[in-house]
Amino acid sequence: MMELKSFRAYLELEKRRSTHTVTAYCQDIEQCFLYLLDQYGIDRPELVKPVMIRSWAVALMEANCQSTTIRRKMSSLKAFFRFLQRRSGLESNPVTGVSLPRKKSRVPAFIPSSAMTGFLEQLPRGDAYVDVRDRLILHMLYETGLRRSELLSLDASRIDLDQRQIRVIGKRSKERIIPIGQGLADMLESYLRSRKELLKDDGAVSFFLTEKGKALSVRSLYGIVRTYLMSVGQLERRSPHVLRHTFATHLAESGADLQSIRSLLGHSSLASTQVYTHTQIAQLKKTYLQAHPRGQRRPIGEHSFTRKNG
Repeated sequence: MMELKSFRAYLELEKRRSTHTVTAYCQDIEQCFLYLLDQYGIDRPELVKPVMIRSWAVALMEANCQSTTIRRKMSSLKAFFRFLQRRSGLESNPVTGVSLPRKKSRVPAFIPSSAMTGFLEQLPRGDAYVDVRDRLILHMLYETGLRRSELLSLDASRIDLDQRQIRVIGKRSKERIIPIGQGLADMLESYLRSRKELLKDDGAVSFFLTEKGKALSVRSLYGIVRTYLMSVGQLERRSPHVLRHTFATHLAESGADLQSIRSLLGHSSLASTQVYTHTQIAQLKKTYLQAHPRGQRRPIGEHSFTRKNG
């Protein structure tokens, strides 16, 4: 479909969206048009009606797709048809007005502070390249809140060990500066020495490498994180994002304001960061119950009675 090719080019060149985002958008659109072709014999965007989009949404729900997945697919479609309205004169956007399943508010998976110390202490302490690399990766994800893509696209030139800060290129090529502690700076310095020894005189573009000097893949990164997170019980997910959520949650628990957390995470709006208020609310409840004169008293009218023998 020519329209989809144009839309892909628009996302890549004009909007400068990541490869992952572009692929997800296009796959959603392709999936929708496969459904429309099968159910309605429609393969042209101008023939799509709102009732057809509703039908696809229902089909996704019946297939037990998560509400967040359905909302994302509808967002991809809406952006596609909005693009056609601007570029091809499409009269209306068939996705507008289609009711979407309510988004479930879900607390992000994170490692409690009480468990985090033990997790970090069980990381490898050796001087072998893989040990040094894995230790740094896990500490960086937790101590900086980097996204998976940001970690893998890290460049040594953006690391300032003297100032103890990292310049990160995030989503939509937005740059932010993340401060780091002395401990992480020491790990970075140690890794750079180990990396140089691994490469000898063979230069490599990627910052994180395999034992063979090749760029670390997304799959390998997930494997490293998952392996070490297996030691943490009761985690629904074991991915790099869990450590990003842990970074933000621990900041919120320690009293950091949402604007500061938003800046460190690289969120475009405060709405994305507000999910971390769950920790602040929990802390407020705990403070109230411990400190308020009536926090631990029973409600008026609620009494305890002791049965007397005889």
